[in-house]
Parts: sequence; C-alpha cells; structure tokens
Amino acid sequence: MVQSLLVLLFRLRPDVEMSFLRSFVGRILVGTEKLGNFFGGSPDNVFDVTKSGGQWINANTASMFLGVAACAFAAAAIRFRKRSFFLIAVLAAVAVVPTGSKSGLVLLVTMPLIGVLVPLLVRGPGRIWIPPLLAIAFPVFLMFKHVLNERIPETFVNDSASSLGTRGVIWETAGTLFVENPFLGLGFGGWGEYFYWASSGALGRTFPPHNIFIAAWSDMGVAGAIVLAVFVGAVLVAHVRLTAQTPKRESFAWGFGLAAFLWLFIHGMADAVTFYGDLRTILIPALLLGLLIAEPHRRDAPTPEGKPSHLPAMTSI
Repeated sequence: MVQSLLVLLFRLRPDVEMSFLRSFVGRILVGTEKLGNFFGGSPDNVFDVTKSGGQWINANTASMFLGVAACAFAAAAIRFRKRSFFLIAVLAAVAVVPTGSKSGLVLLVTMPLIGVLVPLLVRGPGRIWIPPLLAIAFPVFLMFKHVLNERIPETFVNDSASSLGTRGVIWETAGTLFVENPFLGLGFGGWGEYFYWASSGALGRTFPPHNIFIAAWSDMGVAGAIVLAVFVGAVLVAHVRLTAQTPKRESFAWGFGLAAFLWLFIHGMADAVTFYGDLRTILIPALLLGLLIAEPHRRDAPTPEGKPSHLPAMTSI
C-alpha cells in the first residue's frame, strides 16, 4: 500500500521522483546500474504517466513485488498462524490494482486460485478431479476470454495489444540474435549493445529482453538458460510434492508458496525482470526458497526418543 501511495505521489509530482532518483537512497533502492542506464538515455517508464513505478521505476515491477509478497504472506499466515500476516497479504494484493499493470491484474485473479485449488486437487480423493478439470479448462478459458472482451474497457484491450506488439518485436529480434550466437549468447551487457542494430531501430532504443530465458541465454549462453529452466522446474515440482504430502492445513501454505513462485516466473516471461526479480524483490523468493530447502530437515528432525518428528506448523517467528 505504501508503494502504491509513492507511485501516486511520483505521478503527481515528477520533480519529487527526479529528486529521489538523484539521491543516495535512490542509488540504494534502485541500483546504480539501472540509474546509470536511466540518466544515460534509457528512461524506462519513469516519464510514462501510467507506467511510472516510484521506487521501483517501473509499475510492472512494482506489481510483481506486491503480488509475490501477497502470496508469500498468505503462505506465512497459514503456516505460522499469524493474522497480521494475512492482513499484510490483503493490503499487498489490493495495492497491485493502482499500479495499472495488466499482467499484474490477471495474475491477481489467477494466483489465489492456484493457492487454493492445487492443494485440493493433488491430495488423495481430489486427484480424481484433475482429468475432468483439464478437459474443461480450455472451453472455460474461451468463455472467460469472450466475457472479458465484452466487459473490459477498450483502452485496456488497446494497451494490451500495444504491449504484445512491442514484445513481439523484442522476441523476434532475440530470434535473430540467437541464430547468430546460439551457444555462447551475447555476453553480459551484449543485449544492450546489439539490440538496436538487430531490430533495425524498430523501437527506437534498447529494450530489455522481457523474458527470463532470453535474458539468461543472452548473458550466459544456452547452458545458462537450460540451468534456469531446470531450476524453475525443480522449484515448482518440489512445491507440488510438498503440497501433496503435508497435512491439509499446511498444504495450503505450500499452495500459496507455489503461487508466489508462479507469479514471479510467469511475470518474468513477458517483463523486464530477471528470474529472481531484481535487487529489491529477491528477498521474498530467497526466503521462500530457504523454507523449501529446509523443509525436509524440519520434517525429519529427531525427537528426544530418537524418532523422526513431523513437526507442526510454527506458531510464531
């Protein structure tokens, strides 16, 4: 919520945002590299009335941070039985709306469903519902899409088409560069050097890859992109496995943990973030990943009698 108020303030008073970007605090929160790009001719969305993101520079990145935080705090509220965590989750989810991020709004609707439905479907009797749900998923999607086309504002549709068009140019350029350097990529910083040339100046300046796998390939080569894909798959599979194996209440915590990582990865497939977000958003997925890694040790911790103990959810932190 504080982030949304800052976004609103910076939109109303651009001079405040410029003062922030030139400040010592700005260098800490935004990062010297991003600020160097900003003052070097790549202003991101700072001057866009609808996309400026205050401390996060870009409202899309702000929406991702708030959405991932909402899912993470929902998971913590269930796991640690803290109502205050649930309140923070609700505030973060509500704050996604003022950012105006289209992907953020879609994920705000779908990720809570993931957090609730996955634990119900992967546990015992719930598994029998998976085949019929998969069978009706696509028809339901088409019906939902038709309703949205009839109901949502025309400006939202036009903005979405414009965003997809921009990303289409970026990804087509990535294909051109991949053909030239399929295995070694472009090297760190190479995307910024070659993008304008490869796109024939179609977008007028350097745009980030807007896809975590393209970004990984560009910086580290095809091996880096493969490692990232394996990592993403391992994290998601581990969450699903724990959701199926833990007691019912705690399984919903892992369901919302899965939703948090899905939000991060899905958003990263079409936006200017790396696989962990950035230096401001990495803290939340790092904590979630720490819980994921520690879970087997927590569940197998020996009791004073020497037997493995499946410890209950913690009640405080």
